[in-house]
Amino acid sequence: MRIRKRYVQVVEAIAKREGVRNAHANFRLSAKATRQQCIRYALKYVVRHTTPHYRYDLYECSLRWALRASASQIDLQSPILHLDLGCGPGLFTWVVQDYFLGKSPTVRFFGYDHSSEMIRFAEEIWPEVCEGVPASWHHDPDDMLSNVLFDGPRHQCSLATFGHALAQTHNQEDTIGRFAQIISQFLQANCLVVAVDALNATKCFQLGCEGLEASLRQENLHIDVLQSNGRRFFANVRR
Repeated sequence: MRIRKRYVQVVEAIAKREGVRNAHANFRLSAKATRQQCIRYALKYVVRHTTPHYRYDLYECSLRWALRASASQIDLQSPILHLDLGCGPGLFTWVVQDYFLGKSPTVRFFGYDHSSEMIRFAEEIWPEVCEGVPASWHHDPDDMLSNVLFDGPRHQCSLATFGHALAQTHNQEDTIGRFAQIISQFLQANCLVVAVDALNATKCFQLGCEGLEASLRQENLHIDVLQSNGRRFFANVRR
């Protein structure tokens, strides 16, 4: 069963168990966010949007467009390493899993968020929405890299996704630089970057994308921008 049919029930059930009813939350969560803040964030921005599945559908549509745009540069028949950067409760990971369900590539899933409580929340949700598929969730990028390299070399093809993370961190040079470092560390041959603005924060999103481009170039990587507009940013990155 696709995760799209399950995640609302799963998150609502966790919120009910925790006694969290109020979905009020700031779209920026600090690294020290509490568990209740993380649950309220997921309720407001992922589960209870006035348009059902708004973010899920936006991310899925963006992923489809990006994969089509990169078809001549990315080998989708080889194993893929997926990095969900600024993963929150794991929404983009759910989208990627659903997209490749039943398709030939093997996908390894890794989520990164600066909030340790959000990572614990994502870890709790994942087996409920996607039983039997392994995924690793981290708030320490070095620990994530060690985990990836533990059972073999890096994948030729990687996919790095950003939900609203670049708009949120557009004025945080260190954070965006860390995203670029993670992409560089995991890059073997090609990495497709897919970034989406989920809240119509056009100016902030564009600044975040420009910052990521600059940071990737500082890592001595080549960036081929496939699409850049107010809501979506797709780029192929290589050494």
